[in-house]
Formats: sequence, structure tokens, C-alpha cells
Amino acid sequence: MRLPASLFLCSLILLLIPSCNQRQAAQNPEIQVEVERVAASKAKSPEDVRPYDEALAWHEYKVKRVLSGKLEAPVIRVAHWTVIAAKAVPVSDKQGEVVTLKVVPFESVEDIKDISASDDLDITAEEPPRFLDLSQSLAQDRTPSVVRMDYRGNVSDQMQIYWKLRGQLQAVVMGNSHATKGVCPREFFGQENWHTPLMLNMAPAGGNNKLQCLMIREYVDPLPKLKWVMWVVSARTFNAERTDERKYEEFTASPGWHYDQKNKGTLWPMPALDKPVTATELEAMNITGCDMWGWEGRKQTNLPKHLEEQHKQILKLCDSKRFEWSDKIFAEFKATAQHLAQKGVKVLLFTTPLHPYTKDAAASDPDGTTHEGFREMVQHMEKLDAETPGLWFQDFHKGGSHEFPPTEFYDVDHLNRKGAARLAGMIRPWMEQCEKEK
Repeated sequence: MRLPASLFLCSLILLLIPSCNQRQAAQNPEIQVEVERVAASKAKSPEDVRPYDEALAWHEYKVKRVLSGKLEAPVIRVAHWTVIAAKAVPVSDKQGEVVTLKVVPFESVEDIKDISASDDLDITAEEPPRFLDLSQSLAQDRTPSVVRMDYRGNVSDQMQIYWKLRGQLQAVVMGNSHATKGVCPREFFGQENWHTPLMLNMAPAGGNNKLQCLMIREYVDPLPKLKWVMWVVSARTFNAERTDERKYEEFTASPGWHYDQKNKGTLWPMPALDKPVTATELEAMNITGCDMWGWEGRKQTNLPKHLEEQHKQILKLCDSKRFEWSDKIFAEFKATAQHLAQKGVKVLLFTTPLHPYTKDAAASDPDGTTHEGFREMVQHMEKLDAETPGLWFQDFHKGGSHEFPPTEFYDVDHLNRKGAARLAGMIRPWMEQCEKEK
């Protein structure tokens, strides 16, 4: 089955651009312009940005003609999509090429600043105005079986494993990318889990609380053998200043989601398994975006080699603050977590450590979470722990004063494989202690 060219990208762009009233539309119109490419940043690949599944690259253009709209600048910089839904988007980087683009001011597109972006362009005294390209198309050949498992992005790999394992899963990892990289299911349940996987990391990287709760309700709660949910909590998830609906909108617009909703009556309750699914069977699926337990850990670090340079970079990345606690977001999280605990599922809530140098920065993470905001989140989780039997919380970040050295981080706010192994070594005895509690 061949999807119409640009169908997906157009729908994504519509989701990215907030609805505007007439006054806003007059202030931020679309512009069609003929330009000549002067410089181009190196595009990131899907592999470069995992566990995220979107990326942009900045190009600089000399304006030749304005075809529609209003633009007075002689030079502009334009962000082009290079990765969408974990798929590479071809973008020309030929210097001197003349192209016609439809663009909108970058600042007018809500929540796009958090997307990974390549920017190799020269720093200038007067920064050219920045825009987002609306001219790209993304045509893909897809078979019906591939579309069935298409949930938009890297979460599709995790869901493909999920549908194989759902009859035997005893534990699930939920959260954002801190969980995707930081919690390795292979570290739990001993040799049995290695032979017949019992635990799956389902955390959707970049997913907000709304998407996490949706996945818990629709896919985790119905699991027949579920005993544990490990839910990584991040202060950015509860930040009213960070309303990112993009991944939720993509997921609920995906073919996989629509198939599941249409066929819910036949998918659940699921029949008993004749025999468990083995790791060998999963290996034959050739999943590339994660391992057979849904984990996307990295061996290396993406930070400068020298600690002094790491410190400088982290201070720069975490130099702005934007945080306001959201009772509304927390209410949905609390209701979802307490529902699991009330039905007898053991719920472990915890933070993963952020790089220790973040304690010296203005914000606790690159998303602008304040240190005060992080502590506020911890206080809410401690209160939730105290009032909810069958639910426990631990703060492994500890304001940056933890025992995870810089060598155990992939980047500012994600552990690498060595760090994930250390974290698992802390969680296992905690699980044993929780199991003894009534």
C-alpha cells in the first residue's frame, strides 16, 4: 500500500502549528519565497537521535524573491525536517541551489524548540530571522502488515514486541526518555527473563504524561500476568510551561492505534498462551530501534571527553528556567498510578539521576526545570507514596548529589548502559523490600 505523498508530514505540521485566531494569523503569516542555499548543517540520522524520533537541520539562504507574504530580510535561516517518525527525510544540502520554500516563523510553532536540531551555521553579530520549512514531503511505501504496527516513531518497535509478549509480561517500564534509556529490563527477574522475556520497556521517548497514562490504561492495565509497573517520573512531565502534545497526537493518529481501537473486542481479553515466547523468537523479528526488552541503552557518552568541557557544556545547556507545577497533569498521573496499586499491581515510582554537574546550573535539566520545581515534584511523589498502599517512590537523582559519576551518563539527562546497570542494582533490593510489605 502506498501512502499519498506528504500525507503524514502535512498532518504532523498541522499538529505542530497551534490554532491561531485572526490576529495571530496576521502577525505570523506563511511566506512563500525563492531562495538560494548558502550553507547547510549536517543532517542527523534516526540512529543519531534515538530514543527520540524527530530531528531538524538548519540551512541558511539568500533571499532572491518574496512570492507571497511579507519578508524584508536579505538572509534567512530555515529548519528542515531530517527525521520524522524515526524515518530519515531526504533534504538537499547543495550550496548555490535555488529553491522555492513555504515557511513560517520558527517562534510561531509551539513546542518545536525541544526537537533535536543540527546547527553548524556561523554565529553572526546580527542573527538572521529563523523559519520552519512547510514545503517538504515524505512519501513511504508500506505493506499492510507494517502499517498495522505503525504507531509513529520508535515506539512502533516497542509495540511490535509488546504484541508478542503481552501474555507473559509480569513487569512494564513507563515514563519518558529517561526511562527508555535508564531502565534495562534485562537486569531483572534473573535467567528466566533472559530466556522468556517477562519485562518490557514501553516508555515512549518524548511522550508527555497524557500519552504515558493512555498507554497504561489501554495496553498495560489489561495484561493478564502484570505484577509490577516501574514508572520513571520527571519534573518536566508536570511542567505547565511545557505543553507538548505532539507525540500524543501522533500516536493517537497512527494506524496502529486505530487498528487497536477498532478491534479492541477481539484483542481483549487475550486467550491463554500455549507456550511462552522465547528471546530467540524475538531475535528473529530483527528489531533495530531497541533490544528485545524494549530498551535503548547506549554504551558511549555524547558529552565532551574532558570533565571541564562537560561542565561548561552542561551549564550552557541548563541556563534557562521555565517551570510551573501543574495540578491538572498530576491529577491524571495520580489517578492512573493509584488505579494500578488498588488492583494489586506493585507500582515503583522513581527519578533517574541527571548528570551531577546539573546541580551547579541555573536549571536542573535542558528543558528548564528549576531545582525548586524538581524538589516540588519529589514532595508530591513522597506524599503519594505515603497515602497509597502498594505504591512506593524513590528519588535517585537527589538534587545531583548521587553516586553516579559523569562516565555513567550518555548526555545531560540520560544514563548510559553502565549507569543503567548501576541503577538496576539499586532497584532490585528495593523491589525485594517492597515485596515483603503487605
